Amino acid sequence: MARIFFTSRAIGDMKTPAARQSLKDSLSIKSLVFMEQTHSDVVAVIENPMVEPLADALITSTPGLAIAVLVADCIPLLLSSDDLVAAIHVGRKGVLNEIALKTVEKMKQMGALKISGVIGPSICGTCYEVSPEMYEQVTQVVPSSATTKELHALDLKAALMDQLASQSVAVKDMALCTLCSVNETRKSDYFSYRGGDEFARGSGVICL
Repeated sequence: MARIFFTSRAIGDMKTPAARQSLKDSLSIKSLVFMEQTHSDVVAVIENPMVEPLADALITSTPGLAIAVLVADCIPLLLSSDDLVAAIHVGRKGVLNEIALKTVEKMKQMGALKISGVIGPSICGTCYEVSPEMYEQVTQVVPSSATTKELHALDLKAALMDQLASQSVAVKDMALCTLCSVNETRKSDYFSYRGGDEFARGSGVICL
């Protein structure tokens, strides 16, 4: 069974070596691989610890090798099957270029039969307001991302879950928004680009 973990602001900025080492110590894992994310549709298969590959999705079948995605409003999607796990970075461009579906396709090519997933803390459909032009551009291609034209907000989680349902992938949404999950310090419990965290990132981690 896969081990899954999502970090919060309290754990620290996962772009820093100190926070990553603390995470490894807390989860008792020796190897942790992140990726250099560019909102691409590149899926990388990782079998050994390595320097961050240029990709927006990682897959591994190696027990004990944890893979991770960095986020600060985008969706951290973690997928698992009996012998494979994947960590995927899904933003607006990721929904448009179907990075999740391409990852599922690759997992099936590698032998995965039943795939399930978890959506971690990410911006909700009410908070992700965009320009009217961008709203029309995205919703015309991915209708399930639409909320209301008056709000011009994109529901990327709904769009992602609709895409995955088309491939019979069962997904659980933790329903935690990185922007409106505000704590007693008046900040979100999670790093949010739109909330002022331009550089800091949280993460989603998965391993066999």
